[in-house]
Amino acid sequence: MDLIRILLYFFIGCSLASLLWATLSLAPWVPAKKKDLPRIKAALALRSGETVYDLGAGNGRVAIYLAGQTSARVVGVELALPLYLICRGRWFFSRPPRPTFIFRDFFRLDLRAANAVYVFGLPEKLAGRFSRKLLSELKPSARVVSYVFPIAAWRPVRVDKETAADLPIYIYQLADQRRL
Repeated sequence: MDLIRILLYFFIGCSLASLLWATLSLAPWVPAKKKDLPRIKAALALRSGETVYDLGAGNGRVAIYLAGQTSARVVGVELALPLYLICRGRWFFSRPPRPTFIFRDFFRLDLRAANAVYVFGLPEKLAGRFSRKLLSELKPSARVVSYVFPIAAWRPVRVDKETAADLPIYIYQLADQRRL
């Protein structure tokens, strides 16, 4: 019984530590609104055969929606263990086509295969190291979509905010950012 208790405490401790690390890395988990999923899909403008990365996939809502609504390859990346396990559970119960979920720090992930990237992070986390990684690894033709918050020092091609009640979706073309 003591071994089970030790393993349980270890798992809980690791889960809490990964949640804290994920929060410090990009943002605390807040899901995208369901009503905004079609707008996110439209902003990404995914074509058949393309690859999109959902960085900080949270509970997998966006990745699962995109996989079901497009013919693109969808990869959700999550660092917080409890959220990753939720992604895997939702993956199990979702209908094909399904996204791929990766339990990893996206700063240690090669993004060169991405045609598009979706992110929902805090403004101070999107600047600096995060934007430098995207600029150094993504193709010039890649699109970056940031939900709610802009990426500092980047100029969006478009901001999707149809009504005052809508949350903004910032759409960037990577080639435009390299000229800044």
